[in-house]
Amino acid sequence: MSEPRDFELNSFEEFEQKILKIMTKPAKTGLKISDVLFRGHSDSTWKLETTLERATNKRDVSLLEYYNVINRIKPEIESRTTETINIPTCSNYAHYLASWPNSSKSSWYPKSTPELIQYFTYLRHHGFPSPLLDWTTSSYVALYFAFKDAMPGNRVAVYAFREYNGNSKVSGGMKVDVIGPYIRTHIRHFQQQSQYTVCFSKNNGNPKYESHDAVISTTTTHNYNLLWKITLPGSIRTEVMAKLNLMNINDYSLFGTEESLMNTLAAKEL
Repeated sequence: MSEPRDFELNSFEEFEQKILKIMTKPAKTGLKISDVLFRGHSDSTWKLETTLERATNKRDVSLLEYYNVINRIKPEIESRTTETINIPTCSNYAHYLASWPNSSKSSWYPKSTPELIQYFTYLRHHGFPSPLLDWTTSSYVALYFAFKDAMPGNRVAVYAFREYNGNSKVSGGMKVDVIGPYIRTHIRHFQQQSQYTVCFSKNNGNPKYESHDAVISTTTTHNYNLLWKITLPGSIRTEVMAKLNLMNINDYSLFGTEESLMNTLAAKEL
């Protein structure tokens, strides 16, 4: 019988204790054991959805279709900013995808092209709909995002995800890849200790982006793609945010803008 992975907790102290248990690595197996990633939701009913899913109303989007869009907007971004974006042409990317199912490469294409993953994360950090789901290696940063806009009558959620747990993955049609942390991108990536996941299927010769909920629920085993969900009452928001501020986890430390400074000072003084 597998261990339960959904936990309904009621205090900051219970959260810390549960996180310590989740982060404890299994005995050495000689194979990879990933660090745990965390993600905070201010409403526990929200699913693991990317901004691309929300923008397209969950319509299936192929990797090539999305790439054509972000390649098309590249010249305007370069013209209006100081960014120089060096990524493969659409035809080169299409050629790669066409050969992908028969290729020995198993990872997502941007992993082997630093400029492309840099562009994907640049778009994600600046609000363009993205297939990347952002996570943090800090459970406290995730807790901050969970409670930042929490409502007293709701429960918040912190998700924890471990890609590898001491065994290899089973190859299949659906996949989740973790991207990061060593990426040249927006400074928020480092302030928030970010990493990212992307889910896709590569069957039928037309790779497409997939829902995280669908892929993780299909592929999770006791060896890889482990997902935990911890919920807490929104009513403890003031207490939690005060404790996080003592750790220097606040709007300003995570975003570094003047607006975030004003939010941090308001939270402190008012």
